[in-house]
Amino acid sequence: MKRISIFIVLLTFVVSCGPSLETTTVSSDPAELLSIDTSRVETETDAAADDFVHLKLGEISKIHSLDPLFAESNSEHRVHNLVYEQLVGTNQLGNPSPELAHRWDVNNDSTQFTLQLRTDIYFHDSPVFGSGTGRRFTAQDVRFAFERMAMNEVPDWAAQLFSDIRGFNAFHKEQTLIKDPAKRVIGSIEGLKVRNDSTVIFILNESSDDFLERLAHPYASIYPRESIPAKVGPIQQAAGTGRFKFIQKNDNTHLFTTNKNYRGVTPRLNRLDIVSGLDERELYQRFARKDLDVLIEVSFPTIQTITDSSGTLLPQFIPIYKLQNSEVEAVHAVYYNESARQEAQVNNLLDSLSATELIGQPRWGDVEFLPLESNSAAGNQENRSLVSSRIQHHNEWVLFNNLANAAAGYGFTFTVTPSLAPATYTTFTTLPFVNTTPVIRWRAPVFVLSHASVEGLNIQHFPWELNLTSLQLVEAGQ
Repeated sequence: MKRISIFIVLLTFVVSCGPSLETTTVSSDPAELLSIDTSRVETETDAAADDFVHLKLGEISKIHSLDPLFAESNSEHRVHNLVYEQLVGTNQLGNPSPELAHRWDVNNDSTQFTLQLRTDIYFHDSPVFGSGTGRRFTAQDVRFAFERMAMNEVPDWAAQLFSDIRGFNAFHKEQTLIKDPAKRVIGSIEGLKVRNDSTVIFILNESSDDFLERLAHPYASIYPRESIPAKVGPIQQAAGTGRFKFIQKNDNTHLFTTNKNYRGVTPRLNRLDIVSGLDERELYQRFARKDLDVLIEVSFPTIQTITDSSGTLLPQFIPIYKLQNSEVEAVHAVYYNESARQEAQVNNLLDSLSATELIGQPRWGDVEFLPLESNSAAGNQENRSLVSSRIQHHNEWVLFNNLANAAAGYGFTFTVTPSLAPATYTTFTTLPFVNTTPVIRWRAPVFVLSHASVEGLNIQHFPWELNLTSLQLVEAGQ
């Protein structure tokens, strides 16, 4: 089972104060979830449309943009991984395999990686190109994508992932701290060399046995300079090289079609709709009406509603639904904000907690507690008030609800602020901002809920690897 730390983002804006936080669940009554007569739901088709295959997915977290560097959730990573590619991919065993790079050489101490790039790859046709026609991918696109990771205009998540590239930190600090471009003197990342249009060299500060795996992360997606908006902000009009091509966004739905020019296997799929940004209750209602075929990364409150104590679907759901445990883990992390100066209090709380208090049943995964290095001279040790920045994902609400209830039992108060960013008084956050450190990691299984007609959809190796190449939509009776 692959394990990797991913930060999960939110569905809706919620503010809650005190030790009892609010968690939204789909329903406590299974009968209510079946209140819609799905047998009477019909889709208008005609003979000419019989071969048109249309899949509609519901994602729990909102897809804010199509910019890989702004992703804060598995939902966004999954979408980006469908549209974009990385230099390195992942094979059926979960090991690094060629993608945009067709081969690579690594020196003896694993500090230099020379990648030979494919020369037959073109970006999707897109309005971002003046002619509307996608151009050829080159090594200059790799340079641009990695240098943009270090820019002041994007979050630091990818920069943290590749900070061991020689000169990356120096370039990053100058970009973020020196606001006047005319005063900057570092023009590039020292350890990123472009030998020619088809050769890229990465030089690291020290040996790394996981650099190729990191190159396969969605944060390392490659995209054209032309897709960056003129005004500061994330990419909204995507032009990648992956199996799916972005069409447009309608309200809460991103529309995609398969890339007909893709060099490898493509799904037997004409159109893919991904719906996000809705409360999970509304997503489930759409699913029950057959307006959605699949729900990805279903929250545990929903799973508890439709399964028995062993995790098996309730009898009334078995004929119409499939619940798949992907055997892949997503990590929900709680980070401590060092500015809060509450190390002693947090350690006291961590020492008192148990995994059962936070997640309940063992089937919901594993919890790891990571005590802080205590600084007895820091802060007011009598301060028993814990504050969290805004919480985003349904499963995180479960975690923080239970954390708040447990904290109240040990004499703490617990408050959630409306902002994602930590202030000096914020104790916890769910995103790895600068000067934060993880104190709780919850490795949780990723579940997929689909209608019985959906076959061949898998999440493999990592939470963002949604594999649709074997997808089939099978009519009842076939």
